[in-house]
Amino acid sequence: RGPVMAPVSQTARAVQMTALERALDGELAALAGGRFDLLDDFTRRKARALLWLAKRAPDDADAGIAPRLRALRAHLDVNARELLLHLSAISEIAEALAAAVAESEWDGTYQPVPAAT
Repeated sequence: RGPVMAPVSQTARAVQMTALERALDGELAALAGGRFDLLDDFTRRKARALLWLAKRAPDDADAGIAPRLRALRAHLDVNARELLLHLSAISEIAEALAAAVAESEWDGTYQPVPAAT
């Protein structure tokens, strides 16, 4: 483990957890609204909050924050599933575009259009 950090106040931890929740909510709203131009900002905000929390996570977490940590984990899981869904869609679109370009450039002189991979 890295350098020993000073004890973290419950307020400071709560502020970072709230910041992470807001970043996750914002990212999900941006994805749902097709506002992909906002994703870089949400990614930075999530990374900053997660890094802060990871660096200051106590070895024996206060039992009082356990429910909030579980809820935050569930929130992160929803966010990850949504991001994977969008990445999968982007991959499918990219494959379709690549196949269309290959087909449009094929002159058919020697063989049929190659199968898409």
